[in-house]
This record gives sequence, structure tokens and C-alpha cells, in this order.
Amino acid sequence: MVREVAEETGLIAKPKELLGIYSFTVAREGHDYHSLQIAYRSEIVGGELTFEVAGSTDMCAWHDIDLVKDLNAVELVHFALDKIQSRGA
Repeated sequence: MVREVAEETGLIAKPKELLGIYSFTVAREGHDYHSLQIAYRSEIVGGELTFEVAGSTDMCAWHDIDLVKDLNAVELVHFALDKIQSRGA
């Protein structure tokens, strides 16, 4: 998780809490693929927000947590937000 965050955002994150594991399957090219995506609550402890070049992340940015639900984001973002809100934080 620490490596992925640094690679995709330029930030150094410290995991604080496992929020949950998002599991789903998708059919592509005649095969079913199973994906496990792990969500953590984290603390940013360093680095500088940057865009990943030639990667899978597109234009990192900070958003007010109350506005995240309205963003066009991957399902994992909404899964993590639901977990955070259900814990009252």
C-alpha cells in the first residue's frame, strides 16, 4: 500500500486502519477475473502530490471528504467512503 500510494501520488502514506476488502469479478476476453482491492485509512507523512506519468492514476487532487461521494471515481473510492462514514469518522 505504501509503495502504491507513493508510485501513484508522490505521497508517503502510513497505514492506520484496514477499512475493508472489496471483492468482485469481471468478465473480459472470455474469462472471468477476480479482483481483491484493499482499502486503508492512512496518514500522509511526507512527499509531494504529483501526477503519475504513463500509469493508471489520472490527475491526483485533494477533495473535501463531503464532496467525494459526488466524484466520478472507481467503486473502491465509494466503498472506502462508506466504510469511513459507517464508523462515524
